[in-house]
Amino acid sequence: MNPGTTSSSQPVAADVSAGAVRTDTSAPLYITFTNAGSLDMCINLIYSLRKSGVPLEQIEVHAVDQASAEALRELSVPLADRPVDEGDAEYSAYWTSGFAAMMHGKIHYIHDTLVAGRAVVYLDSDIVVQRSIEHAIARYKDDFDILIQTDALDGPPDSELCAGFQVARPTSTAIAFYRICIERHLKRRTEEPNEGDQPTVNRVYRERATYPELADLRLRVLDVDQFAHGQVAFKTFSLAWRTASRFPPLAWLMAHAPRRVMIHNNYIRGREKKLRRFRRYGLWYAERPDVKAVIAGRAA
Repeated sequence: MNPGTTSSSQPVAADVSAGAVRTDTSAPLYITFTNAGSLDMCINLIYSLRKSGVPLEQIEVHAVDQASAEALRELSVPLADRPVDEGDAEYSAYWTSGFAAMMHGKIHYIHDTLVAGRAVVYLDSDIVVQRSIEHAIARYKDDFDILIQTDALDGPPDSELCAGFQVARPTSTAIAFYRICIERHLKRRTEEPNEGDQPTVNRVYRERATYPELADLRLRVLDVDQFAHGQVAFKTFSLAWRTASRFPPLAWLMAHAPRRVMIHNNYIRGREKKLRRFRRYGLWYAERPDVKAVIAGRAA
């Protein structure tokens, strides 16, 4: 994923970079966002990114409230130069106006980073990474504008795209896709103020033939066994759990359940339910004693 010159399928040049100054602007930027209500899940994600080998300078977080910004600064996590709003500190439950507002900001964040000339790996904070993302997607080379997770249960993988994990190259086609998503989601919020970004992403993708800018869109859907949503990942964990005994050792469970590239803790609503599931399957790292050292790069 290397920036280059302009065309619909080639990255666009940029004069500025988003967030902190970085030494390698050709490397993808791993971005997410959080507030105080989601801070521990965000730290859990960052820990997993660092353990998978992502350099700290390739990670950037949009902290939408001052409390989460201060906590992440203490961990030396690079922060995005984006607005902070003290009214956004609470955990934003799915299908609420606060959730919809944050999701709209997410589309802007992806779009603006691409416009700045950076390739993007966007991750929701309820994701854990188990293996190198860049290694896993290397087979696509540069033959894509957007790689995206599927949330499909039945039907083709692209019948339900998941906006919670996306990889995008800074091509004019990808930038146009997110610009159209911003416009469509803004209009949709006047009709349904609680709706997040995922329905809009799916609508724009399904209707891409109506947009000349998207005529050459190369959107690839990632393999669900490697980039697993909650229904796939945790069903497999549960089967492995029941196969051994009622309470098998965690080491046995992790050895017998597939080691994914990433696991998205979705298809479940509510902060406490997500945390309970993370803990049950040994995917909760935010309270480990080595958190600060791993994130700062002082531990393997």
